[in-house]
Amino acid sequence: MAPGNLWHMRNNFLFGSRCWMTRFSAENIFKSVSFRLFGVKCHNTDSEPLKNEDLLKNLLTMGVDIDMARKRQPGVFHRMITNEQDLKMFLLSKGASKEVIASIISRYPRAITRTPENLSKRWDLWRKIVTSDLEIVNI
Repeated sequence: MAPGNLWHMRNNFLFGSRCWMTRFSAENIFKSVSFRLFGVKCHNTDSEPLKNEDLLKNLLTMGVDIDMARKRQPGVFHRMITNEQDLKMFLLSKGASKEVIASIISRYPRAITRTPENLSKRWDLWRKIVTSDLEIVNI
């Protein structure tokens, strides 16, 4: 007899509370609901560009801390074109050591996406403030 009463109470609770539910407007009910219907992100390891493997090899041979760089700018590693070798040559020409270059790329990984022309423009801007190249490298 108890299970029947329980079913009756549950049935009344579900169907008898319609008046209580209609007090809320649709605007209030759906206000907190997200409408991103197609926001699913699928990762396919086969579609990763092969350039990423070359980029990782280059950065590892340069001594870059990959984990730190990924934490700071994860999107850089998905770029199709990077200029890590150009950045290395540019900084070597300005007097930076290989350890300093690795440190710069680890802390500022977006630098590998800059073109040599862009690097030169930024360098000239810094030269207006700071007099020597080594001071700029240290900054």
